[in-house]
Amino acid sequence: MKAEHQPDSAAAGCTEAELVAGLARRDSVVTREFLQRTHGAVYALTARLTRDPDLRHDWTGDILLRMVNELGHGRFVYQWPGC
Repeated sequence: MKAEHQPDSAAAGCTEAELVAGLARRDSVVTREFLQRTHGAVYALTARLTRDPDLRHDWTGDILLRMVNELGHGRFVYQWPGC
C-alpha cells in the first residue's frame, strides 16, 4: 500500500512563495514539505527519461537535493506560482 502525503506541519498550507522563502532560510520543516510536495512530480519526469527504477531513484534524489541547495543559496528568484 502506497503512503499518501498527509500534511502534518505548519508548512502544509503555505504557498509556493512561502516555500521558497522558507527554503532560502534553510527551514527544515519547510524543506520537508517541499520534498513531499515535489517528489512525485520529479519522479514522474525521471520515469519518462528511463525505465531503470534505480536510475529514477538516483536522479530524483539528485534533482531534489540540488534544487534545495540552489534555493538555500539564493540562486532562485520566485516570480509567480508554477514558474
